[in-house]
Amino acid sequence: MFIGSGSDYVYVIDAQSGRVRLRFKTYSSVYGVPAVMGRTALFASLNGYVHAVDGNARNWPGEYEIIPYWTQLWTFRLPLPAPPLPSGFLWQVRVGGVVRSSPAIAGNVLYIGADNNLVAIDLQTRQGLWWFPTEGPVQSSPAIAGNTVYVGSEDGYLYAVDAVAGKKLWQFATEGKITSSPTVADGTVYIGSHDGKMYAIE
Repeated sequence: MFIGSGSDYVYVIDAQSGRVRLRFKTYSSVYGVPAVMGRTALFASLNGYVHAVDGNARNWPGEYEIIPYWTQLWTFRLPLPAPPLPSGFLWQVRVGGVVRSSPAIAGNVLYIGADNNLVAIDLQTRQGLWWFPTEGPVQSSPAIAGNTVYVGSEDGYLYAVDAVAGKKLWQFATEGKITSSPTVADGTVYIGSHDGKMYAIE
């Protein structure tokens, strides 16, 4: 299991024993749910980064106690090798200033809310493909159905966006901000709003 926390760590936990197999330090809270591809977890931290972590990795003894001192000594140009990357680190990419959304993956593309945008990231090149702007923060986690990405915004709208081009297909207004995540089933999109209503949109 991959679990984010407000303690600035993501934890990899053995589902049978409940033992922590890896702690990965993000230096910022993780409010979203990681997306998992095999043994790789993809998740966003509040400070605007998407991280990729190897779930097969293990911390070495005293890693997070020793690394700060190692880094300090290396910074003072003492004859030491550069401090290693955190155990489990594969890569990271900055997608915005503040991220509370969870990533959704289709093919080789990751979609996530960041600041006031819905963002698409190519997982092979780790480059941004497009940014779709809204008029409010996007805490909602995107849902993907076919070639369309659905996401809510605190501006009160549910947006349908072309997954390839990043262009708006349509928008639906509610009477309150949207922080919940849409669900798509049988051609209908379901979303809750702060106006106290649940919406079903065909």
